[in-house]
Amino acid sequence: MRAKRTRSPRRTESGEALTDLILTIFKSNVDLVDAAPLIARDPSMTAMRWQILNALKAEDKTAAQLGREMGISRQGALLSVQSLEDQGYVSLNDNAEDQRTKNVALTSAGLEKLNEVNSYQSAWVNQLATHFDKKQLDIAVDVVGKLRLLTLTSVSVVNERASRSTRNKASDSRDRDI
Repeated sequence: MRAKRTRSPRRTESGEALTDLILTIFKSNVDLVDAAPLIARDPSMTAMRWQILNALKAEDKTAAQLGREMGISRQGALLSVQSLEDQGYVSLNDNAEDQRTKNVALTSAGLEKLNEVNSYQSAWVNQLATHFDKKQLDIAVDVVGKLRLLTLTSVSVVNERASRSTRNKASDSRDRDI
């Protein structure tokens, strides 16, 4: 027998609904990441590699810039960049602004691959979009965008408080040692 699901005593109704949304986003993210190679019709085209190719369409960027733009580490971006370079989709070029880093540039083969993958994605997303009304999608984008902004803001506040607390504890510890 399955237990009846009840709201957490600490969450409001809105808090419970937002938790459901967050959990749905987590699950959807996994599904979309897993679907990327299938949509691209290329088992080597991960969601991250696809995003990197799209990010390079407008301009060259460093691995650090790509990482910041995608919310991953420079090292994580660099791993995907190296794989894309091995496939001939990007090249690493000298960076006039910083001798220590390379600019990542889309090659003609990379642009061709990106256009191919994006055409597959267009057909796929247009079919999915028939299940929604544009107004619903606009509202969903606004809600998820606001959630992202509030999450980033609240997490930075929590991190700042934790850093302050750690600094204070270290200072207190040093004061006791004297």
